[in-house]
Amino acid sequence: RLVRKLGLTPTAWHINEGHAAFQILERSRELVETGMEFCAALELVASGTVFTTHTPVPAGHDMFDEKLMSSYFGRYSEQLHLGFRDFMSLGESPVNSSSFNMTALALRGSRFHNGVSRIHGTVASQMESYVWPQIPTAENPMTYVTNGVHAHTFLAREWVNLFDMRFREWRNKLLDENYWQCIDEIPDHRFWSLRQELKSSMLEDVYRRTLRRYRRNGCNEALIRRVTQYIDKPDADVLVLGFARRFATYKRATLLFSDPQRLARILNDPERPVILIF
Repeated sequence: RLVRKLGLTPTAWHINEGHAAFQILERSRELVETGMEFCAALELVASGTVFTTHTPVPAGHDMFDEKLMSSYFGRYSEQLHLGFRDFMSLGESPVNSSSFNMTALALRGSRFHNGVSRIHGTVASQMESYVWPQIPTAENPMTYVTNGVHAHTFLAREWVNLFDMRFREWRNKLLDENYWQCIDEIPDHRFWSLRQELKSSMLEDVYRRTLRRYRRNGCNEALIRRVTQYIDKPDADVLVLGFARRFATYKRATLLFSDPQRLARILNDPERPVILIF
């Protein structure tokens, strides 16, 4: 409704498996209001809707119980000229037959669907195959894109400066694989020294933050020294493993602990110290 108020008329609408998928219903309601049958309205809406699913983990897929849906959509379903049972079937899935599955709604209300990597596209086509039971999993319309990175945003200024100095055209050659053979022109020592410089800056910042937090929490100095022994010397040759994402369940931060024996081998080598940063 806000998009309408702004006078915008998108030809493609992009949604995820969260609340955004409800706009399928609102756009269908607009068409039903003009006299169109719901099934035709849904098909027309779906033809301009792109759906991206983001995770195979259940926590990443919103599901709402029937009582909650009845409370918020009981009258709304009447505006779609749908009985409530038919309305609930839009979100029906084998995951939980008594709940309204937002991923199921998104798939039924879109005609372009993708995961966020090649392997995720394959996994998603298996997970969501119930929407197309008559089509073999390998042939159903779930595809994939590979998430990219905006290099100018994510490159440290120091790398940008180095590239500007050595490769005048690099900003316009990000997708030219042959061009980037020139990366070997950077001497090893120059590459490594810059890498270590950035790592040291990060560890200095982590050390300051950790020190401040532990002292605020009243920890004794012996414990602080033990915890920070590998980050109080930022030039230390130490392996850093980091998790820098929102700490939502479906981001799977705990995958690190899925193989305790392997993790123990990594962390307990006195000759090769390791730091984990969450």
